[in-house]
Amino acid sequence: SGSFIASSLGIEAGRISSENGNFVSQLATDIDGNSNPTKFAWKNASGLELLGLDSNGNATLAGTLTTSVGNYDIAEDYPTIDDSIEAGDIVSADTYLDGFVKKSGKTYDNTVIGIYSEKPGFRLSQVGGKIDGARAIPVALAGRVPVKVSSENGPIRKGDSLTTSSVAGIAMKATKQGQIIGKALADFDGQNGKVLA
Repeated sequence: SGSFIASSLGIEAGRISSENGNFVSQLATDIDGNSNPTKFAWKNASGLELLGLDSNGNATLAGTLTTSVGNYDIAEDYPTIDDSIEAGDIVSADTYLDGFVKKSGKTYDNTVIGIYSEKPGFRLSQVGGKIDGARAIPVALAGRVPVKVSSENGPIRKGDSLTTSSVAGIAMKATKQGQIIGKALADFDGQNGKVLA
């Protein structure tokens, strides 16, 4: 058993402790010359720091970050004023607003950024859900993510390169050189749907 005391979470000062002391020996704070905490660290039994959080909000991790729900992409938030964008849509640079995105709008779009992620495994974001006053959406930069597709260029087979189609936000099989957004990881021969890419 153990206890967590932090002035009833008013957090003026606090400590984490256990009855036998084992927990405390593995959870430590580094302090500066004036006894001010500079870092909160979780250490293993040999004293190796596994997880740290410093007083500036910077975190360090000595191992692998694993999700427990099977989400596999890395996404970064981008602002948009396009209210029609949904998870699975392909997004491109907004040509009118710096740093903003919108649905892709043409075949082999060379301004494509990525895919609006349904459930990012790791999301680079900020508090509040807005950037520059606009809605922020997670755009997959790497990893596996569902993408909306059509059979505009024929059936899609595993391993086919995908690119933007003539339908806003929708991917199709790439049949010539040009910008691609990923490789299909599943077959598709319907009219509209999603595949993992």
